[in-house]
Amino acid sequence: MAAISQLPLFLLRTVAFPGGVLNLKVSGPRHQGLVAQCAQDGLPFGAIAISLQEHAAPQTNHLRPQTERVGVSVELMDHEPHQPSNGVMKVRCRCIQRFEILSVSTSKDDLLVAAVKYIPFDKLVPPEQDLLGAVRSLFNAINSLQLQGTQPFLSPFEFGNAGWVANRWCELLPIPLAAKQRLMELTDPLVRLKLVCEFLRSKGLIQAS
Repeated sequence: MAAISQLPLFLLRTVAFPGGVLNLKVSGPRHQGLVAQCAQDGLPFGAIAISLQEHAAPQTNHLRPQTERVGVSVELMDHEPHQPSNGVMKVRCRCIQRFEILSVSTSKDDLLVAAVKYIPFDKLVPPEQDLLGAVRSLFNAINSLQLQGTQPFLSPFEFGNAGWVANRWCELLPIPLAAKQRLMELTDPLVRLKLVCEFLRSKGLIQAS
């Protein structure tokens, strides 16, 4: 049986993908305290999408945001160590590993803390022949962004890794939030990349095989 870990949660209105970069603007003392504590202890926290619907937490009169079932653990890369003058802390994180929430409680600092089970990393499998159009198009997209002075992804770039290619496309494409969540949750990286390819072909971004 997989070990159960505890993760404080940072709620997002986007979907994080393993291997990606997450830029956060953190406001409020609770979440800035979370960032400061994780920076001091060198510990990860959980980034998870919040649904638009809210529900009353059991046995309380407060509304608690409803989260998705699967999120991604993140570790801090860069953050502002002092209280910013505008009250908003800018944080840059590396997205690590998916987790499944088993239960959620509230800490004494009023943060959501989840008991989680980590989901195994994607198997490293190469893209199949009919998926190479997505690989070439991602290569070109990255080159174009770099020429504009933007570095959207962490190196090294893993063009031979189907899961990495699929995840980076999921970050770039204007896919609805719910669809991104479902793609992130898929445990087969080839299936994820095939679905991304179908979307790219439907938009004329790559040619059908």
